[in-house]
Amino acid sequence: MGIDFNTQLIETICKVKGCCYYTINSEIEFKKILADDFDYMVFTVAFDVIMKTDAEFQNVYGSNDTDPNHEGRLAYISSVFPSNVGP
Repeated sequence: MGIDFNTQLIETICKVKGCCYYTINSEIEFKKILADDFDYMVFTVAFDVIMKTDAEFQNVYGSNDTDPNHEGRLAYISSVFPSNVGP
């Protein structure tokens, strides 16, 4: 918590199974996440998700652990969480 954001620390923490983090910029967002979205951030849907493809890719976004040139592995995600689709 706080305004000093250590990106290297967050990348390391996010590689732990079951980890998730949120960037919160206001009191309203904080209350919404804790009141409305709490269940989404504590119940993991899947572990060790590996996405593979035979197609050629130059870059992958949304995961820190990507290597399109490694045996067709597009991305690896250690933990997947549900999300609220409401407004």
